[in-house]
Amino acid sequence: KKQLSQLKDQWQTLKQTATNQTRALGGAKSLQDFNRKADKLEAWIKEKEEEQSLVSVLGENVDKMQLTRKILDLKQDEQLHRSLHEEIN
Repeated sequence: KKQLSQLKDQWQTLKQTATNQTRALGGAKSLQDFNRKADKLEAWIKEKEEEQSLVSVLGENVDKMQLTRKILDLKQDEQLHRSLHEEIN
């Protein structure tokens, strides 16, 4: 009877250990997902910072159609990354 009780205790300990490890693994995966999304968003921001700015485009006296196209491209690009930003926050 004592041996059966010890076996039950060991089983409970094993189940608790498995539960704790599963939680830790879930936390690590969440952190990994966050880091991946943050890296992706940071890369996009750097890319946008390095692109030709609207100020320099305006300085080149481009036509309104070209300027409108650039603004729409930026808005579309921003929309694609908005959900990523929201997931991080």
